[in-house]
Amino acid sequence: MFVCIFTYGLALTVHLTSILLAPAIMVLLWGSKKKVIKNIFPLSIIFILALIPYIYLPVASSFNPMVDWGNTETFSNFVAHITAEQYQTSMLDFSVIVSNSKFFLKELWLQFYVTLLLIAGGAIYLKKNKSKELFLFFLLASLVPLIYATTYSIGKGIKG
Repeated sequence: MFVCIFTYGLALTVHLTSILLAPAIMVLLWGSKKKVIKNIFPLSIIFILALIPYIYLPVASSFNPMVDWGNTETFSNFVAHITAEQYQTSMLDFSVIVSNSKFFLKELWLQFYVTLLLIAGGAIYLKKNKSKELFLFFLLASLVPLIYATTYSIGKGIKG
């Protein structure tokens, strides 16, 4: 549980879309809610420690490097950078959702049909063996990012 929380915090410092795994991770934590409640303070400290790499952004920016993505020296620029503010206008365009959905479904089947069959087999196995938490974890960890990907476009969307 501690490793999971620390790794998740580190993942957030690498890419903001890691937030999409939050519902899946919550399912795993909910299954061990007594342990989580008992260890809420140490888990919170571990999570905060995992976010320490964010400190590097304003420190590095303060040296005025040639490439300074987001210019994170100021608090407002720092927050805008870590929340990916510049990309938030690229969401929820219906035509992009339709285009991306068609593309993903076609490419999923063309490129990953064997993997999809293995995933289906694994899902059936988890469901039959009453490992509902693990089944729900993998379902959410797969579907939430896929749904997000269909709603997101930088520029004109995916051409497929």
